[in-house]
Amino acid sequence: QEAFQWLRKEAPEVMLDPTAVDKEKLKQWIWKAVATRNLLPHDADRLAQRLFDQLTGAGVLSPLFNDPGITEIMVVDTQVYIERQGRIVPAFTLASSHDAIRLAEQLCHHCHVEYQTTNPLINLTCPENGARINIVHHVLSPTGVAVTIRKRNEEISLQLADLIQSQAVSEEAAILITEAARSPLNL
Repeated sequence: QEAFQWLRKEAPEVMLDPTAVDKEKLKQWIWKAVATRNLLPHDADRLAQRLFDQLTGAGVLSPLFNDPGITEIMVVDTQVYIERQGRIVPAFTLASSHDAIRLAEQLCHHCHVEYQTTNPLINLTCPENGARINIVHHVLSPTGVAVTIRKRNEEISLQLADLIQSQAVSEEAAILITEAARSPLNL
């Protein structure tokens, strides 16, 4: 919290929209803030990573975002679930409902959308990886904020040849898709 406050005071232009700042410049500011805390190297590294994750994207969900085996992340108020290999399991619990709301705000901010009651059902696309993010505002949901993040399963190849081999697409359909994509027509 103190490092965050230091950044707000010393680098207000960075805090205005951290996603618009060059990542290396942002990391330099973060390390300046972390240096004010006099932490052990390991703790300083962890704090710097937490601040970077909070300022640039998914915050506490970043490790889940970066795990290629996780295909979906779900937040229901304070409970966080993941889907891995078709199974939904609890991942961890947020400290409070306020943390869940702050997470929803952070995801919206990262995708340049405002978290507000006038738009209680929010559909976003993560700019880095194309993940689909759906958020139900906490005033609309009886259980608190609800977030689903559908990631692309990076362990599954979606090349046309693979889809033909797995019989998800016929060869005829693959030819039609290829020709349509190459044509100058609007599809």
